[in-house]
Amino acid sequence: MKRLALVVGIVAGMMLSAVPVSAQTGNQRFTVIVSGQGEGAPGISQVVASGPIRGVGTFEFSESDEDVVTFVFPDGSITLDAPETGGSEDFNERTCSGSFTFSGTFEIIDGTGAYEGATGEGTFAGKGRFIEQRNPDGSCSEEDGFFFVVVKVKGTVSVPDQAAA
Repeated sequence: MKRLALVVGIVAGMMLSAVPVSAQTGNQRFTVIVSGQGEGAPGISQVVASGPIRGVGTFEFSESDEDVVTFVFPDGSITLDAPETGGSEDFNERTCSGSFTFSGTFEIIDGTGAYEGATGEGTFAGKGRFIEQRNPDGSCSEEDGFFFVVVKVKGTVSVPDQAAA
């Protein structure tokens, strides 16, 4: 009788574990690191994700809308509408260097591959530093220099079961 109860328990457990969950929903974090030399030429573009979406990928700006960004992972991508709602900039003309901060909100507007159907929203905050080269006339060159940016993104994301990474 105990064996029968054990077998029934194992079979019931296997059946329950085989029932698909409709979605993975939870706290999501992305850390974005972008650095480069020269205007518009990033050297590093990396995204580290933890939560329903997890892994390491890259970051891409939209060519047509400055508020839209895409995180590309090996199994698919998500596109965010991420308008800035605040920020500041400080520039030192003497050293041709500066820093900046920015913040805003995001909403997932598209998903591909394993992240098709993903939804979510939240906030982001970033900070960066930049150093510009000095021109022969003594002015600072906005086109030549180095920049480094770190962005922390957090919110709630839901990924359909077929997209669970």
